[in-house]
Amino acid sequence: MPGRRRKVDSPHLEAAATLARNVRIVRGERGWSQQKLAERAGVAYGTVRAIETRAVIDPGVFTVQAIAQVLDVTIADLLRRHVTTEPSPGHSAAPR
Repeated sequence: MPGRRRKVDSPHLEAAATLARNVRIVRGERGWSQQKLAERAGVAYGTVRAIETRAVIDPGVFTVQAIAQVLDVTIADLLRRHVTTEPSPGHSAAPR
């Protein structure tokens, strides 16, 4: 599985928790399952599940970019404490 496995003492735990929560929120607002998100982003279902459950705390940047792109948000949006699902500048509001 890509990314670094979860470690209790990792400095990335807080960011991983924020990413997990925000991917879950935005995916849910789109009405997508983890499987549908994975298919649209071109990543494995297990990768989406691992990100959302924080089983992987340091996913690859290209994986996160692919997920952000199909969710129509930026990587920065996914790492914010309080996610907004309004389209980011440069992103369309059209569903994919």
